[in-house]
Amino acid sequence: EILMHKFFSKILNFILFISLAIFISVFIFVARMPDEPSALFTSTFPIIQFLIGIFAIFVSIKVTKKAYQLFLSVLFMILGIFQFLLVNNFVSYSLGQLWPCICFFSGISLIISGYWKYKKVMLAYLIPSFTIIVMGIWFFLFSLKIIEQPISFVVSSFGPVFIVLLVVLLIGFFYLQKKYKELVILEEDDEDGLDFADY
Repeated sequence: EILMHKFFSKILNFILFISLAIFISVFIFVARMPDEPSALFTSTFPIIQFLIGIFAIFVSIKVTKKAYQLFLSVLFMILGIFQFLLVNNFVSYSLGQLWPCICFFSGISLIISGYWKYKKVMLAYLIPSFTIIVMGIWFFLFSLKIIEQPISFVVSSFGPVFIVLLVVLLIGFFYLQKKYKELVILEEDDEDGLDFADY
């Protein structure tokens, strides 16, 4: 049973990471297409992507029981829905405007995987999720032209300040981990050979 568990875990890792790499490639390709995407991207690929996500969610929950695999599975399923709606013009915004949604989807997927793993909302998952979602909101201010300045100008002008704030937040987070167990991932499982098995 342990060998079977490891086998399925390795297979699922391969499927998820290859699928994610393909998604990123197609995502970039569609973003660069000047006109209407072909039928391959408007109908076939997002559906396959969604089905892979559903399959991976099932395997993650029933077989491998790994939080990081559930995180990637949920994210991939949501991205499949997102891409289907986008390339079929169900939303009135372009990919260049809506790409920060990926931050929202990542944050939501992280919360779901953490809640499934520990049967409660863990701050160790909630804080990174909240941070990613806030980043998405920040990027939306530029992608929707709410802030007129290009993001490259803001990064070059205020980048060092953001880096210092990030370092301070990380130090504060590690300090709080010593006081609150909700900030610590309690279990580690590297039997499939990955060091980041539970983030």
